[in-house]
Amino acid sequence: ILKESLSSLKNNLSTIPIHLIAKQNIYKKGIKILKDKKCNIIYIEFPYHELLEIVDQKSPTRKITQKFKLDLEKQYNIKTFDTLQISNRIKPMYDYTHLNMVGADIVSEKISDMINQKKWNSFLIVELD
Repeated sequence: ILKESLSSLKNNLSTIPIHLIAKQNIYKKGIKILKDKKCNIIYIEFPYHELLEIVDQKSPTRKITQKFKLDLEKQYNIKTFDTLQISNRIKPMYDYTHLNMVGADIVSEKISDMINQKKWNSFLIVELD
């Protein structure tokens, strides 16, 4: 159910939100607190609808969010990357940015497998094909 129009999302992604860096700093502080407490972390990059991917590639925020990801990888020495491919044929998206129940179940199963295999400090990249 793609409720929000793509033109509305294009408009939202055409400028850098003023809160973006502040939000990233909150995430960094939270991750540091968890790491200081010796928590095990699996970092996850969630997919979004293929139409939004095209819009995001042209977005001025893309460089900032990619740098954020690279900074985390470097700061926390993330060297293990797993990729989970989800077929678009099963229609795993609820809207442009959220998985539906089918997509969420697939990702949850993968996270469960990673936890059972103790793949801590790993990065799971979920992609739609």
